[in-house]
Amino acid sequence: MDVKTQLRIAVSTGEVLMGSSQTLKAVKSGKAKLIILTSKCPKKLWEEVRTAADRLNIPVYVFEGDGKQLGAAAGKPFPVSALTVKKPGDSRILELAANASTTGES
Repeated sequence: MDVKTQLRIAVSTGEVLMGSSQTLKAVKSGKAKLIILTSKCPKKLWEEVRTAADRLNIPVYVFEGDGKQLGAAAGKPFPVSALTVKKPGDSRILELAANASTTGES
């Protein structure tokens, strides 16, 4: 599955929240279906998101790249270190959950 293609479909047809504060809110409220963090995500954000996601058994997928690359993959002209999929829309993005970690390890 092409992650970038599925992410763009999710952004245009579903409900995807971008940014660390939006991601943390969605995780803590239990409304996230999938979290995507960059492999270069700041350590503090990584730990906060992973702790909350692990507690609620929300899968976390590690996007190999930095915030600029994840932002571009989502069709945005700005860097994104973390994003949350609340509704996948017409995408198959939730299939990433099979490759995601919920153990707190990358």
